[in-house]
Amino acid sequence: MHPYRSLLDGLTDQTRNGDAAAAVQLQRELGLTLVVMVRQAMTPGGAKTPMDRRIRAEARRRGLCSGNERSAERELLIHEVAESVCRVYISELRLPPRQPLPAADTVGFSADSSVALQH
Repeated sequence: MHPYRSLLDGLTDQTRNGDAAAAVQLQRELGLTLVVMVRQAMTPGGAKTPMDRRIRAEARRRGLCSGNERSAERELLIHEVAESVCRVYISELRLPPRQPLPAADTVGFSADSSVALQH
């Protein structure tokens, strides 16, 4: 595994376990990577992954359109989108894991169309 990927995986695990310092470092490490990802996702045909779709949704909310033109305003929006996506991603890591739903009665239909309750 690539050392940088290993670092990110470790910080992700620590953040999931409630380590606030790891969350700050993860945000710092992901920041520049996400800027590049935003640029790629915003090129025509660039949205291929769930993260790309997340980036494009945030970009739409902020008024960033796809394209290749460069301007100071566009760069500012790219950085804002990257920061926002990063914050949301990290906040999702901090959420407690979802508990499985309690088992419920199951309704099944037999060949004779009668309803049977199974516990």
